Amino acid sequence: RQMCIRDRIFGADKKDSGEIFLEGKPWVPRDPHDAVKKGIAFIPEERRSQGLILEKTITFNTILPALEKFRFNKLLPFVDLGAASTETEKISQRMKVKAENVNTVIANLSGGNQQKVVIGKWLTREMKILILDEPSRGVDVGARAEIHGIIRDLADQGVGVILISSEVEELPGLCDRVLVMVEGHIVGALEGENITKGNILQLSYAHEQKAGEIK
Repeated sequence: RQMCIRDRIFGADKKDSGEIFLEGKPWVPRDPHDAVKKGIAFIPEERRSQGLILEKTITFNTILPALEKFRFNKLLPFVDLGAASTETEKISQRMKVKAENVNTVIANLSGGNQQKVVIGKWLTREMKILILDEPSRGVDVGARAEIHGIIRDLADQGVGVILISSEVEELPGLCDRVLVMVEGHIVGALEGENITKGNILQLSYAHEQKAGEIK
């Protein structure tokens, strides 16, 4: 169910209940294109199959969300490669992507650097909300720390971050508010100093204890 909620916010699925507010106003995304136009970015859990085109370069992947920005003419499908490379170099430096150059094929990068490209490509657009699904999955400890730093920097710049994670230990250092979901239902909310690994686990397993009491 958490995936359905994520997909509904991004417009991939139609919502069947509840309300979505964007900048204080009710909003229903028609589709992902509509969500992107409104400034919503999405980092999928499966970066290799859903977030990247592995056989293409860092530059190719980075400019995908904003191709119109790099076209010589809006009516023609030709990209200004010089401008695209310059923009990609700036973003890669900001994201601390470790690669020989921006023409490196994505498949040749480590998992952590691939994830940085997935996040960085959204910096080509004005981003208001960033949805991250399991951002630390499959990356080493060093890359995880760098990715966490990037997430904090974006939040400090005013980007609203929605983080979906099964890695309980990463939540206290990143989140201002945590909603704990079990089997598609919110079972509790934590804020501020109450966001601890122990409290999250306690809420996660509380429903099992109640089920046992009923039996």
